[in-house]
Amino acid sequence: MPARAELMHALATEKDPRKMTRIHGICRIVIEEERYREVARIMYKSYNTIRAWHERYLREGLKGLGDRPRPGRQPKMTNRKLTEFMGEGDALCRFPKLLAEKAKEKTGIACFGGAVRRKLRDGGYSPKVPEPARAGRESAKNVTKWQKWLKPWLLEAENGGFLPFVVDECGLLHDCQPRRSLWTLVGERAYEWYAGNHARRMIFGALSMNGDRAFMNARRFDTETTIKFFRRVAARHGPVALLVDRATPHRSIGMNDFVKDSKGLVRIGYFPTGWPELNPVESCWNTLKRQSRAHQAYPTVDARIAKSMECLKTRRFRLDVMRFLFGKPVAKIV
Repeated sequence: MPARAELMHALATEKDPRKMTRIHGICRIVIEEERYREVARIMYKSYNTIRAWHERYLREGLKGLGDRPRPGRQPKMTNRKLTEFMGEGDALCRFPKLLAEKAKEKTGIACFGGAVRRKLRDGGYSPKVPEPARAGRESAKNVTKWQKWLKPWLLEAENGGFLPFVVDECGLLHDCQPRRSLWTLVGERAYEWYAGNHARRMIFGALSMNGDRAFMNARRFDTETTIKFFRRVAARHGPVALLVDRATPHRSIGMNDFVKDSKGLVRIGYFPTGWPELNPVESCWNTLKRQSRAHQAYPTVDARIAKSMECLKTRRFRLDVMRFLFGKPVAKIV
């Protein structure tokens, strides 16, 4: 890799602020061809410091720009010893303060919160906002077995003249909206209008393997409205094979009677429990909630539903359904 491309890539990906500063100085010397004194004046460093950075880079490359080992007493609590407690399955150990208390209880070594966070970062950990995960979620091993079952199921449906669809439902609360930051003058507040109506509506969605899609809004999510949506999809596209989640209306007695009375026009398969990332329709809901509601206040829930349906029918989502269905399942850490 050329020196320019290597330096630009390192400058964009480096996370250590001290090493990033040194890479920035080397970029000015190597790429911009600036002199030591010019770089020292711009970066508020001495002439000898900039020259030392360049000499280290010429001798050792990018590795030479990292911090050198410093003299002093070795820490009693190493990164490896501290991160060993993270793999014990105790959720309380995810918080630095509680982790320090547990480490002191087991080893007798006292650590402060800042030192614990620094050691966790050095050990490869980083703070993340947890995602909601269903308690009864299927294991990744079971999902792999389900994907093996899904391939012949889809093939049999296509050979039988059925058009496979993935189906999902989304509940829209009228006053629920994503919060986005607004740029305002210092000392001024930012306001966002809301209607004061907590009405709730449901939107049903279906995506096929060849790009066809169907959407319908309803007031409730029950067996009757679900059957109405399935009939609409079957009337428009002919025999259909529907992949649905394991919600109660999808497994009710009325749904079973509907499938039997459809005379072979509707087949139903089920997703694994607690794996919404396998369903590409979830991406449609994420886009809908970001775009149709951001910084907008609708006077009625009907106005919001009309705008949402317009967004769903006119936007091209460009989703690879097969990529969602047969993606490698990753077990979540809870």
